[in-house]
Amino acid sequence: MIFRGHLTNSFHCSNVNVSLCFCVVKQVERGSGLNKKELIGYVAENADLSKKDAAAAVDAFIDGVSGVIEKGDKISLIGFGTFGVKERAAREGVVPGTKEKRMYAAKKVPFFKAGKALKDKAL
Repeated sequence: MIFRGHLTNSFHCSNVNVSLCFCVVKQVERGSGLNKKELIGYVAENADLSKKDAAAAVDAFIDGVSGVIEKGDKISLIGFGTFGVKERAAREGVVPGTKEKRMYAAKKVPFFKAGKALKDKAL
């Protein structure tokens, strides 16, 4: 997958087999959120797509990011952020109900690290 980032309110994504172009950054007031259905509506409206095509684009993006993370790789979108996988070390924890100490195994967890442009917009 090839990602091109821009410092505007959108970024564009293109795949060798399927071209996708959509806006995914919405300026929302602090405290409000955006769910998948609302994101699809926003993409449809701002990229002049039908909701069906916008849903396919959003799903393709999510599948693409998930597939890359599943392989243990990372995706960097300049100005937006980086999706990837981190390894968490084994650790000792306490079961809250019983206060019993327990060992938790090492595991891999997905992460997202916001890029500078996104951080600047969030302030």
